[in-house]
Amino acid sequence: MKRRISQDIWVVLALLILLSIFSVVAVKRNSSSDEGGILPVRTSYSAKWYGVKGLYDTLHTLKYPVRRSLDPITASMPDGVLFLVAPDRPFMLDEGKSLKKWMKRGNLVILVNDTASVMDASKDIKTVDSTPCTPSFLTPNASVYRTEKDAYDIEDEDESSMLTDTDKLTDEVSLAPLYQNEDGESIAYGKCGKGGMIVMSSAWALSNAGVASGDNLILVLNALDHRDPSRHLAVTFDEFHHGYGSAPGIWSLIGPSARMGLYQLGIAFIILLFAVSWRFGKPIYLRENMRYRSEYLSSMSSLLRRAGSLGLVRDEMDRRFKTVLCRRFGIHTTVQDSDVVAAAGLRSSALASELQEIISSAGASDEKSLLDLQLKRNEFLCSMKKH
Repeated sequence: MKRRISQDIWVVLALLILLSIFSVVAVKRNSSSDEGGILPVRTSYSAKWYGVKGLYDTLHTLKYPVRRSLDPITASMPDGVLFLVAPDRPFMLDEGKSLKKWMKRGNLVILVNDTASVMDASKDIKTVDSTPCTPSFLTPNASVYRTEKDAYDIEDEDESSMLTDTDKLTDEVSLAPLYQNEDGESIAYGKCGKGGMIVMSSAWALSNAGVASGDNLILVLNALDHRDPSRHLAVTFDEFHHGYGSAPGIWSLIGPSARMGLYQLGIAFIILLFAVSWRFGKPIYLRENMRYRSEYLSSMSSLLRRAGSLGLVRDEMDRRFKTVLCRRFGIHTTVQDSDVVAAAGLRSSALASELQEIISSAGASDEKSLLDLQLKRNEFLCSMKKH
């Protein structure tokens, strides 16, 4: 009966583990996955030409409080500036709402789209320069925003949000052009409460290969200094939407009513298993009898007596007594008994006489004599502490 209930418990645990595996899919990506997709991953962890680690390290060198975020967007993020550089993971609806609340507190979002038109940095890259069309906080000392050719046109809303799913972030932000080139708008800005959003058409312009081109870096610094001239607020690079950190999983896609139904099914299933495990009534456990040490000693004494092992017990007691003496006198256990007596004499002549008497009494032939000898040995060991 006891074994059957144990098996039921293991069944329940196995089913719960399987349910967890099928209901939550957690995805973690390390730096080796940069080349796993079709588009280059514009992550601040990558030092390759398409990464933005150069921008991250430059800002760190310039004493900006840069950080990386491995969590979904929430309204409780640290105030400052948030870089969303070519995100390749879809945004949840809650993230768009949270980002707007965050911007309304006076924070700035720099959203950068990606064309993936440049896939090989070893080839000659065709670039195009954008110039300011409206004076703004980005324009001081930044007259040229250089991008790769065929970068996104921000005016085309469907095209600019096609790959990055950014329509959830910009649907309520009215964007005004700040930079443009022959192909159209390349940088736009929109207010959102006390803060705002900068939308840039080229991720290549902030990559390790393009951030030093034109006035791209100066333009970024102008944006950061506009939000926080004192450089005390956080400059956050979003890495969650590049695949770093844990994915929300399919559980977040299930509605509240469906979640409640799954909870109820799980509880009902556990109750069913519990009821089935008790179908034969309450288990009756075996009574465990108390065993005492005296019973063990008497059994061992009877066993040794029947086996005629008095000599074996006597030899073991002699060996242990000599070992204790040698350790206390600081001598080796292989010395003769006379050497042990001589070591005791160095402490006290009375101690040596008593020890000599105990050693002479060794070789008891019956149990009573052996017990008396052991009592004398114990008394002698106790008296040694006084000398």
